[in-house]
Amino acid sequence: MDQLQALQTRGSQVVTTTTHQKAQLTKQLSAETVQQIAAWPTQPDSFGTSSQYREEIVAWYVPNFEGSYERQVTFEKLMQLMVAYPMMAVWIVGDGPAMDFYLQWAQETLGDEFYFPKEYSTYKQQKNDEVKPRVALKVATDAQTTYRALLPARMILDLGDQPDDFVGSTALTLGVPYFTKTPSDFMVVGDNGALVTTVEELDTGLSRYLYRLNEWTQARTFAESFAKRFDNAHLVSAWQQVLSAQGGQ
Repeated sequence: MDQLQALQTRGSQVVTTTTHQKAQLTKQLSAETVQQIAAWPTQPDSFGTSSQYREEIVAWYVPNFEGSYERQVTFEKLMQLMVAYPMMAVWIVGDGPAMDFYLQWAQETLGDEFYFPKEYSTYKQQKNDEVKPRVALKVATDAQTTYRALLPARMILDLGDQPDDFVGSTALTLGVPYFTKTPSDFMVVGDNGALVTTVEELDTGLSRYLYRLNEWTQARTFAESFAKRFDNAHLVSAWQQVLSAQGGQ
């Protein structure tokens, strides 16, 4: 606290990367002192990549295996949606240890404990066989491998307590709907994604874009315009303003 106040007294600028961080800092500093600049620029050359793929890939970003019960429920809902939408695939994107955990988890969930009642065992096995090839685990250990894993995505889920800035920037870069548990600077609710706190909201949100191509196209059009706020030119300009203000002190 004393260090922050000292910065303000000297007229220094404090740069943060998210709206959440800025809100916390402006409780202690004046709004003029705190500047927000995104950590990751959007890359327009990758816009629309997902339209090149036949499958409608839902990429689920899970960097660790915390909150296992909540994620188990999410996983089961995704499996149900895959049965309803034959073109849907799920790519689980995370680091190595997390993938080992999810591999075991997926095998158990798609095994005897799948969600169909026992009296429908034949039908259940048939649906298991349909769904299994459409679940993929993608190891992502850094920005480059995460970006490559998300590149084919038609939609991106990022349901941690705080959304990942790089994943949000990538969703905007690709022009695909982005779903988060808490607000993200890279997503405007209803325009290029939604907040998801329950499985019902997950079902509604994904079904909206899986079932209605015009909704997905509208989200893509919005993202193309919105992404310009975070492109290289805007970020460079923002940093130049900060450095210019510092030089004028």
